Amino acid sequence: MAYKPELLSPAGSMEALRAAVQNGADAVYMGGQRYNARSYASNFDDRELEQAMRYAHLRGVRIYVTFNTLISDEELGDAVHYLEYLYNIGADAVIVQDLGLAALAKRYFPGMQVHASTQMTIYSPEGALLLKDAGIDRVVAARELRLEEVLNIKRLSGLPVEVFVQGALCMSYSGQCLMSSLIGGRSGNRGKCAQPCRKWYRVVDRDRGGRTVKEGYLLSPRDLFTLDRMDTLLRAGIDSFKIEGRMKRPEYVAAATRVYRRAIDNYLEKGSIGDTSEGKDLLLRVFNRGFTAGFVLGGEREGFLNHDRPDNRGVPVGVIAGTGAGRVEIRLSDRLNIGDGIELDTGSGRAGTRVTSMSVNGKPVEKGSKGQVAEIEFKKSVVVGSVVFKTYDRELMEDLASSYKEDSKRIPVYCAASFRKGLLPEIRLWDDRGGYVTVRGDRPVEPAEKVAMDGERISEQLAKTGGTPFVMEQITVDADKGIYISVSEINNLRRKALEQLGRIRAGTDREPVGTKELITSLEQQRYRRAGRPNDRIRLTVETGSPSSAELFARSGADRVVLRCFEKDEEEYSVLHRGLTLYVKFPLVTDREDIERITGLIERLRHIIHGIEISNPGHLAACGEYRGDVEIIAGQGFNIFNRLSAAKVQEWGCSGAVLSPELTLKQVRDIALGSEIYCEAAVHGRQRLMTIRYPVLEGLGKGSYGLMDSKGFVFPVFQDETGRTEVSNSQPLFMLDKMEDLRGTGIGGIRLIHLDEEAEEFAYLVENYRKAADGEPYDRDLVERYIASGITRGHFYRGV
Repeated sequence: MAYKPELLSPAGSMEALRAAVQNGADAVYMGGQRYNARSYASNFDDRELEQAMRYAHLRGVRIYVTFNTLISDEELGDAVHYLEYLYNIGADAVIVQDLGLAALAKRYFPGMQVHASTQMTIYSPEGALLLKDAGIDRVVAARELRLEEVLNIKRLSGLPVEVFVQGALCMSYSGQCLMSSLIGGRSGNRGKCAQPCRKWYRVVDRDRGGRTVKEGYLLSPRDLFTLDRMDTLLRAGIDSFKIEGRMKRPEYVAAATRVYRRAIDNYLEKGSIGDTSEGKDLLLRVFNRGFTAGFVLGGEREGFLNHDRPDNRGVPVGVIAGTGAGRVEIRLSDRLNIGDGIELDTGSGRAGTRVTSMSVNGKPVEKGSKGQVAEIEFKKSVVVGSVVFKTYDRELMEDLASSYKEDSKRIPVYCAASFRKGLLPEIRLWDDRGGYVTVRGDRPVEPAEKVAMDGERISEQLAKTGGTPFVMEQITVDADKGIYISVSEINNLRRKALEQLGRIRAGTDREPVGTKELITSLEQQRYRRAGRPNDRIRLTVETGSPSSAELFARSGADRVVLRCFEKDEEEYSVLHRGLTLYVKFPLVTDREDIERITGLIERLRHIIHGIEISNPGHLAACGEYRGDVEIIAGQGFNIFNRLSAAKVQEWGCSGAVLSPELTLKQVRDIALGSEIYCEAAVHGRQRLMTIRYPVLEGLGKGSYGLMDSKGFVFPVFQDETGRTEVSNSQPLFMLDKMEDLRGTGIGGIRLIHLDEEAEEFAYLVENYRKAADGEPYDRDLVERYIASGITRGHFYRGV
């Protein structure tokens, strides 16, 4: 079969959908008004979703609906109803983050594909293989992957892979960013990211009194742009090329779809993508934060970050040549029109304005051309000689809007008609996708009494498909001579045939699926452990310090989870069989990391009790140890409901660390609705981001943090794989709230030790042990922590 990759475009509105379809998208992804990771986009209500399905499917374009947020137990019934609705209206696929929902969707709605969202953080063939066994049909590759890593997933898992080629990038691994959630209450995993990565930060040296060593928009990536290197991706055989931008205006969708469509078609027809300079210029003019080839093409070393500004840069349009009273003269290097938006340097920053009037040589004009000096109204002071940027091009936007106002995407259909005396008239229609319909009239064809209807006239009437996206590519008419059939009858037959074919193409001919029994079953299983007395809560300490493990155990930890840092053999020699020791995989690992960590596990095999994995791919690395040691699903799995807990249990995990975004009530739902051991983190600086880009590069050794505009400092360090981790500015603290936690039925609590003094942290462990057992603890310790600044996480506020 010839290689035919998919171009997948975004749509946040009906206009954006039309822009994508009319400019050449093979598929469009969009969100409804529930359970999607762009809840601040316009999105589609139920009526609009149905319209979108019909519009796209009629024109041969697939629709994927984003269902890529975490789902709580109390939402499962509604989520099932919504899946049923999407299935019944013909959605081609749902894009899913939640493990439990993915398993449920595949089991009960087999006619609808399930795609693993980039929010699932799939970056290894092993992780993809596990999802394939669970029924996942496609993997949206993590944006941090290089091309060879993406191809490994495709080759070893056999799953189609989808790769982002254009648009905004996240700084953190998708699905693993808690920054917006924990500092602002707006969760990216629940579709409400406030984009704190686009803010101004300082890197401060925490060992040197908070001295600033770097500042700028240090977490704000440029926009991904691969157009000029699409030949590399096409030669690699990527299955789907994805444009980011559900929050973008329709004109952006039109432009991005148009230029990538042209590059793909050129490659398929001529073996080369051709000259892409015009396409790049178009995208620069529509919206850009500066461009990077991203990780997929190794472009992170070529200006990955946008240090000086986080928003649309525009393109240079001229230089300030002079000023007057409320007027500015601009020597133009490009065209400038009335209605354009521009930005000028005021000396204290950039200020924008819309051009409402303009003159050249003292005469009012609608348009200024390159080389001319245009005078516009602008009341603020400006810097003479500074560059003026055009951030909105009215003429260009009008041209792009015109590309989707008219329906230019026509669908070829083929017609065979039979008009034989004494028989019912018949029309057969079919398309190139296997759609086939037959429509017959109500009355037999009669002999003509006066004027006969011949095959040519019948053919002319059948060809009239105005008002529909269809065009009759070929018409064959088998008609007796001397027959009569009215024009209205022919038109009625054609109309019915096109309507039926349209319904087939729209995908609304699926057998309806009922979910009443499923929802009843979910409700019945909700509190399967209700009424069972709580066992003693187990206390876990997570640390990167082998030398502190025994101290924490003596202080009351039932088990110690050791983060796998590179350490000398001597440092691990302090560990002994008497410890209940678990080894933890980092959140993200490559093959070298896996080999190093499994080597460590092998050295400690005689004393470790378990392994904590951080994503599905780690299960394969633990294969030979399963049965000998416990396998725990770590926080990276984002366990947010009991179905996800059941899924990791099915994969062989005996325990799970729950999502830090859960409320106490939601923790209770999972703990009492699951057979698996559940644990919640209750103390320590929580991880906000895991980043592949080396944020601390060039700074040397030290203890660094990111300071925001409010003065909060977020510790930054490299994890055991060399990736950057950003931690919360304030520690999670629940010592005085253990009574609330005991009421959830939780099996265990976790304290996270980062860089605190071991003796001080051991005292905390001792007090948490007492509180977990319902015994008196140090109230003065609580007061000291509260006074220094703490967070309760989401236990009481939720997301």
